[in-house]
This record gives sequence, C-alpha cells and structure tokens, in this order.
Amino acid sequence: MGDKIKRKVVVGLGGIVILASVIFSSIIIYDEVIIPNRCSRYVELGNQYIAEENYKQAIEKFEDVLEIDNNSVEAIIGLSRSYIGMNNIDKAKEYILEAQQLDLSNEDLVLQILDIIPSYERKIVTTVLEKYIQEVGYENVSERFQLTVLHATRKSELNEYIKKAQDLYNQSSDTNDNEKTLKSNNNLLHLIDKSKQVNDGYFYTQEEVDEITETLKKAVIKIEGDNIQNNNV
Repeated sequence: MGDKIKRKVVVGLGGIVILASVIFSSIIIYDEVIIPNRCSRYVELGNQYIAEENYKQAIEKFEDVLEIDNNSVEAIIGLSRSYIGMNNIDKAKEYILEAQQLDLSNEDLVLQILDIIPSYERKIVTTVLEKYIQEVGYENVSERFQLTVLHATRKSELNEYIKKAQDLYNQSSDTNDNEKTLKSNNNLLHLIDKSKQVNDGYFYTQEEVDEITETLKKAVIKIEGDNIQNNNV
C-alpha cells in the first residue's frame, strides 16, 4: 500500500515537472522566436510602407513593434524615416536622438542615422556627431569614420583664405572708421563667419566648400588690390 502511494506521488511529481518543463519551453519559444518574428514582420511592413510613401501606416507598424520592444532600434529608426518623409523634422529629430541614445558608442548606428538625415538639416547632424565623439573620444574615432564623415572634403584652401580674410579685417578695423570701410568690413566679417561655418561643419559637399572658398578668395583679392591702390595714392 505504501509503495503504491509512493509510486503515485512520484508519477504525480513527474507529471508536474514535465508540465513545468513544457510551460517553460513554451515561454522561451514565445520570447525568443514568436516575439522577434512578429517584430521583424512589423518592421518589414513598416519599411515597405515607407517605400510606398504611406508614412502613417508605417508609423503604426513601428509603434506596434515598440509596444513589444520599446528598445527596438529598427523601429525607432523607422519612425525617424517616416516623420522625415512627412516633413516633420522636429518629431524625426526626437526619434533620431532616442535611437542614438540606446547605443551612443556604436559607429555603425551613427552612420545609419546620418544616412537618413536630410543634407540641409546640419544642426541635427552636428548634434549626432558631437554626442558620438563625446562618448568615444575623438582619438578613438575610426579611420573609416574620419575619412567618410569628419574629413570627407578638402578644406586646406578655405582655411588659408579664412586666415587671410581675418587678418585683413583686423587690420582694417584698427585703422579705418569711415562709413564705407565699416560697411565693407561688416560684409567681410559676414563672409568670414559663413566660411567658418562651412569649414567647421559636417556633410558639406566639396562643391559647397569650393564655392565658399572661391567667394572668399575673390573678396580677399579685391580688398588687397584696393589696399595697394589706396597706398599708392
């Protein structure tokens, strides 16, 4: 009698263990297979809607992902792209910075983010780059990143003429105070500031760099010529 009871207890415990094991395995499958597959499907649909310029539908799908995984970089990037498509730059910036915050030292993520930012939104570009460089340190930025992002344009001639223009401005400001000269100096200072913005900025094309360099160069040559003429009078 006692042995039968023991066997029933053992069988019962065994059943409980098997049931627990099945439940545990089901939870693992749900967490590691079903949920990721569902998120991937939502992301895929969201990207498809973006390609079709159906941005509202895309946003809905990416938000579905975030309800499951609020740290999904793919979904947050997708929301950024959707709002850019809708020309809602403020909302796009919000999600761009949220995506970057999830992994501040991730160079590939930064490049992915930079790739979706419109070229004219340089303030956002600068913010993203500053956050990345501050996190990893300038000395730790890879050569690839330096060449493709930080130093992608040739600016040596622009640097040269910024210095020449600044010297001319300083000299003229110290020695002249007539109205015509003051106006000329203000124009030169505005051009210097604009040149410095291009020189210090990121994602300016080589064409834009060359254009501002040529404009500054002409201004410097003209002022130098005027100075020589005035000295000969």
